[in-house]
Amino acid sequence: MRKPNERMRIKSWRDINNEVQIFQNEENGYTIAIFTTQDTSVPLSARDKYLASRNIIGFSAIGFGLPLTDEIELEMEGRWESGEHGTQYQVENFMEVVPRTKEGILGYLSSGAIKGIGPKMADTIFRKFGLQTLEIMENNPQELLKIRGISEKKLAAIVESYGKNQVFRELMTFLAPFKVTPKKVNMILKKFGNESVDIIRHRPYMLSAVKGFGFLTVDAIGRQCCCALNDPMRISGCIGHIMNQAMKEGHLFKQRQEVIREAPPPCLHMAKHFQ
Repeated sequence: MRKPNERMRIKSWRDINNEVQIFQNEENGYTIAIFTTQDTSVPLSARDKYLASRNIIGFSAIGFGLPLTDEIELEMEGRWESGEHGTQYQVENFMEVVPRTKEGILGYLSSGAIKGIGPKMADTIFRKFGLQTLEIMENNPQELLKIRGISEKKLAAIVESYGKNQVFRELMTFLAPFKVTPKKVNMILKKFGNESVDIIRHRPYMLSAVKGFGFLTVDAIGRQCCCALNDPMRISGCIGHIMNQAMKEGHLFKQRQEVIREAPPPCLHMAKHFQ
């Protein structure tokens, strides 16, 4: 059996027929839900007893923005953690798996994940664009205006909702190696919106403006993006990091040479730029 804190991947989907309490905070997306899977490595202590009696592997998952629908298959990555509510899966990131089939596309569009599209509208869109539907939505959404019932205003809402889901997935995929949680990704989205991916790839030091992102984490992301090592925002961030550490130790002032001497190893080469 896997250890409770071991990281793993699980392909799963929601079982909306399971009579369990579901919780989702509409403000920040914090979610607790029961999911089912065919992955037999799920610890026995984590398995839902009601589902187990039906020979179904079910487990409780906790994360941010988890879709509450059985129409979308998810690939989750996270850790098993044991607490007062038993063994639960702490989801660090997830990816929606949408099969490029009629059933898969209709299921995704009808799931409620995209605002403005319900089952009836999903069917109308699919009848118009077929298996190219998701490509149309991603690359040429104006084509949706050909669908009766989709106005410019409704299209804007659809594009925003679809884009937000896509941006969230891109951010989670890119930032997962830096241990950035879904909660923090939502904070990035709240701050930068649909520009989030571009900012992280080209101006990552702007992440310092997001609560919870310290200089060392932002700098690791910046160096991964091959940003200029003498970027003014990087220099400013490094100095701010040193001064924050100093204030924690009760200091309100440091000499320039002290700042240079205490620069983190990745910043030593740019210490000459400190003013």
